[in-house]
Amino acid sequence: MSQRLTTSVHTFLHFGKTNL
Repeated sequence: MSQRLTTSVHTFLHFGKTNL
């Protein structure tokens, strides 16, 4: 459960960095 949430957050952060 925790791992899945971490992955989601990581992906979100990655997308944000790419946009920036």
